[in-house]
Amino acid sequence: MRWNPPHYSCDSTWSGPPSGPSSFELLPVRVVSGSSACVVIVIYCTGPVTTSFFTELSDDMDRVATTVESIYVVGDLNIRLDHADDPWSRRLTDVLASYGLSSHVSIPTHDRGGLLDIVASRDDLPTPSVDVIDVGLSDHRLLRWSAPLVGSPPVYTTAIRRSWSRLDAEAFRAGLLSYHIISYHIISRICSAPISKRT
Repeated sequence: MRWNPPHYSCDSTWSGPPSGPSSFELLPVRVVSGSSACVVIVIYCTGPVTTSFFTELSDDMDRVATTVESIYVVGDLNIRLDHADDPWSRRLTDVLASYGLSSHVSIPTHDRGGLLDIVASRDDLPTPSVDVIDVGLSDHRLLRWSAPLVGSPPVYTTAIRRSWSRLDAEAFRAGLLSYHIISYHIISRICSAPISKRT
């Protein structure tokens, strides 16, 4: 992902186990621009896909599933998403869908063909346009997309309140004591100074 340092910041924000998942490499980051942000989860599947991949992916997705920010799951998963009949492809699609995500890459991302890399985002947000680019540095293609980091306008609320510096504590105590349903013990807990009992 590309960003202009004066306008964007990027930090790793993860509360997962320090050792991380064992079936893939994981780099979760939060990209911030002004008052807007998105979470990007970069995954590299280091070996053959096993059932533990999906268990660990679900565990990691649970940590970010409730964020209101845009979520992008990106990387090389080594799962043939262009093979709809492949059990791993179906399972990945199901796991992403269970978190309201879907992949937006539709053309091969590898020299030998095959859609092995993904950019997945939330279904309730605008679909990113993903460019698949051969930069000549790898057998995988570069995936480029735009993340609309547009902040919500601020919400202002008008409130009317008393100035506590002008509160007459004695008049407040007297007013509380004038109500018969409020006991002396409740008033003593509310007010810091001792109150003499009324008869």
